[in-house]
Amino acid sequence: MKPSILIADRDREDCLGVEWFLSQSSIQCHQMIKSYQADDVLQSIEQYQPEIIILELEMFHHAQFKILATMLEDSFTQVICTSTEATYEQARKALNLQFVHFLLKPYTPNHLYAKVRKATHFIQKHEYIYQQEKTQSSTTSQSGLYEKLFNRKELFPTEYVSIGFFPADKSSISSLYKEITSFFRYEVMDALSLSEMILLFTEKHESNYVKEVTRFLQHWETISDVPLSIVVYEPKSPDKTMYSVFEETKDMGEMIFYHGQRKILSFEEAITWKRMDPFLSPPEQRKWIEMLNKRNIQQIKQELYESFQHVKNPYPDPGLIRTKLTSILAQVRRYMHIYHIQQGEIEEKYAQLYRSILYTPVLYRIVQEMVIFIQLLFNDTKKKHDEAKYDIAEHAFQFIENNYWDASLKLSDVAKAVSLNPAYLSSLLKRKTGHSFKEHLLTIRLQEAHRLLSETALSVKEIAHICGFAEANYFSRCFKEKYEKAPTMFRMQNIDHDMRGK
Repeated sequence: MKPSILIADRDREDCLGVEWFLSQSSIQCHQMIKSYQADDVLQSIEQYQPEIIILELEMFHHAQFKILATMLEDSFTQVICTSTEATYEQARKALNLQFVHFLLKPYTPNHLYAKVRKATHFIQKHEYIYQQEKTQSSTTSQSGLYEKLFNRKELFPTEYVSIGFFPADKSSISSLYKEITSFFRYEVMDALSLSEMILLFTEKHESNYVKEVTRFLQHWETISDVPLSIVVYEPKSPDKTMYSVFEETKDMGEMIFYHGQRKILSFEEAITWKRMDPFLSPPEQRKWIEMLNKRNIQQIKQELYESFQHVKNPYPDPGLIRTKLTSILAQVRRYMHIYHIQQGEIEEKYAQLYRSILYTPVLYRIVQEMVIFIQLLFNDTKKKHDEAKYDIAEHAFQFIENNYWDASLKLSDVAKAVSLNPAYLSSLLKRKTGHSFKEHLLTIRLQEAHRLLSETALSVKEIAHICGFAEANYFSRCFKEKYEKAPTMFRMQNIDHDMRGK
């Protein structure tokens, strides 16, 4: 199957460049459509029903984005999101679209090619599985499970149990299906191969099926390296349809995120996801900023483990947890910006962690990767700090940037850290920057306050404290002198500008 590709970007040159590049590559497609405005994108999706969409997130305002998410809901469309912002807000948008890849502009042609190639393979594999499902459903002598399942009216027999098999690698679906249908020998048994799972309906047999499922998991692990998780669902509630039981079994598969792989999970009732705010609250933002500024790795470990390693029933939807983790990663990114750590190996590891948050199937692995990354980041900042000691002025600048949040920071503290006389250090800083110590420190504090007012919901008082101002009134006066607007007015105008821009 050759897919249709929709390229959606406000920049016409970018659209034309992507179209030309893909047309010159080995990727074969049925057609390529270009759209430069949000309304045109929605119309093109409805008219052409493209299998792959390369989509700039900034194109859509809130109302248009909701329409887009509704149109793509429950579809197999492969959405490759692009953005100029690596923020949790953009990650949340992408998650709402059930995106498959995220590209941060400017991206390289090779990165784009890899993502489109992977999406094309998925479309082709899905088409193959779909045809296989249709063939199985029409030729199986036991029952027409496919037709029963998707007519959404067939009632689920009360004496039945639903068993979902979830392999970590979806490419093993076909071989898993063969193993299941040859291993289980129940008189009444319906098995269906789907794109992400194998669904098995069978009669209850005095709990023997639980032992059989355990035996099958052991059997699978002797023949395959692909982790397999199994959900056993015995609905207590009557009047459920085959389709609703299928949907609930699929939801239960999401619990692998909390419990880990290679396990058998058993349920008697449908999962009700707990509501939660997926974004950091102002106090949480402040806490993370302070922990990072102070390089308090022990407190960070404790915060991550308490927040994510001991999640209990009722569980939040895993998508909300992933968004919460990207909110934390946004604060880590802020720390990297402050200390100019945005290249080389650490930048690659940051991108890897971002992908891990979005795709890694088990929560505790994501948490461990985040802890390891932050430790590496702190080691890197410490190394930069140590290297700066060979340049007295640079060492002094690093010390000020590392401690600007301390309201009691004085020139004598910096002088002691770099082993210089305060008067000599003051003249050295003046020669290097053209500003006194107090002026330089104030500039750093106000720049960070400017960023926090733009990017967070922290109160003016909280921002003043985080940035090292002992009094909020003094902070407001200094901010107005530098930016010609009081902090509150600056934030209001900034929000209004963002709204009009969207």
